[in-house]
Amino acid sequence: MVLNFECKICHQVFDSDIGSVSLVEDSDRPAFEKGLLCPTCGAVTIDDVKLTELGQSQLIAETLEFNDDFWGSYEGLCQGCDLYLPINDLNLCDDCASKLERDLIRERDWDYSIAAFGLDASKREELRRQVIAQFGENLELIASSKKIKRSARRQRTRRKKKNGS
Repeated sequence: MVLNFECKICHQVFDSDIGSVSLVEDSDRPAFEKGLLCPTCGAVTIDDVKLTELGQSQLIAETLEFNDDFWGSYEGLCQGCDLYLPINDLNLCDDCASKLERDLIRERDWDYSIAAFGLDASKREELRRQVIAQFGENLELIASSKKIKRSARRQRTRRKKKNGS
């Protein structure tokens, strides 16, 4: 396997064939089958290099392939549209999962929104404005959490009927 690194010594970005990757149980570092070789500095240790963003993506793709099997989609009944489609861990198809995400953003339910994770308050509000501008203000999948106010006249009529007047 080839990963992309940046040498901390000479600051050169390079690809290095590291062989296979294994994860050591008591360490936060991966173990490489082959040593690292910087084109300028020669043989270097893992402390002498850092993974570039590309290298991080390559490493994640190689070491976490089991995620597709474990968390990936599988065929099932979507809880949103009642169609038999590939569904995620929430039992929603891709379309309904997108609708749920937009509804959570519209409702400002930031604790459950994936897109709002890690954003500050102003960026969250900007995200909400963008969703409303693109998809409208009405909820698509979930029921509104806001209580519907009834008019005073309708409430009086209901009370009269209930009291038998």
